[in-house]
Amino acid sequence: MNLQNILLSAALLGFSASVLADTGGTLYHNGTPIPLTSGYAYLAPDHFDSSKQVLEITLSDIPIDAATIDAGKARREDLREYLRNHTAKSVSLTLNPDNKDQPLAMIGIAMDGYMSSGSMGSSFYALDIKRNDGKRIEGSFRSTHEKDKTSKNDDYYDLHFALDIASGPPFGPGMPADGGEPYKAFGKFGDALFRAQSEHYADIGDTVSKARYQELLAAQKKDKATLKKLVDKMWGEHINNNARFMQGRIKGDVATFDVGGAISSYSYDAAGNMVEKSVPTTVTVTMKKEDGAWVFDGQTLKKSAEVAGAK
Repeated sequence: MNLQNILLSAALLGFSASVLADTGGTLYHNGTPIPLTSGYAYLAPDHFDSSKQVLEITLSDIPIDAATIDAGKARREDLREYLRNHTAKSVSLTLNPDNKDQPLAMIGIAMDGYMSSGSMGSSFYALDIKRNDGKRIEGSFRSTHEKDKTSKNDDYYDLHFALDIASGPPFGPGMPADGGEPYKAFGKFGDALFRAQSEHYADIGDTVSKARYQELLAAQKKDKATLKKLVDKMWGEHINNNARFMQGRIKGDVATFDVGGAISSYSYDAAGNMVEKSVPTTVTVTMKKEDGAWVFDGQTLKKSAEVAGAK
């Protein structure tokens, strides 16, 4: 199957687990054999529908430092950068656990600046899963068209894997699918921030970290207008329409997770009427646990809605 003209989906570049000796195989790319010696696997949100999950596996010709990837805030992006920085050659499999007739959702290749991804019809491959219990994945993936092994325009796969699947809930180690307590606390921050728009500031101090509270306090000491400007800025960066938890992890007393939804922007028409526009957005939120309670510490724009899958 020729994947040369298909762009690589970022959804295929997020993987983490244990490297084992019985994981690897050979990728034949345009007739050239490429030995693969290491592998990683984990459950992740479906790139096109974050309410679902997929099992993602990558096989690479270099060992991947799982600790380095796990320490980052954005596993998919961090792993993609890691592979690129190490000039790695890799094959990515995305398995669809909800579709028994077509268990392979996507397959991708990344090497030497070449990136491709796409679907394969079931007649093109044999996927043999020996074990898949949410904790470990064992099996093999092999192309069925032998002529593709020597073809100058096709890819042939002879892969095998025996990997521990990254521990933790499917939407990130340490965080359940609904975001758990950190996401609930983020909701309380949003409610307090909404009330602060009417200059009711009493509750917001209880929902933010000590560092953010000091910023608010400094603004208040300067003058009321400065405080309002700071709160308005926080509101302008806050997802307040159709907010939904996407994925995240907890490391110690810090929770980092993605929230999809929309940010409202305001303008005025020719008649002087205020017009609200909702801009689909994804932000990465940081919450901290201070004095036994989760509080808001910051958020940054992560990617556009088109990439995040928001409508």
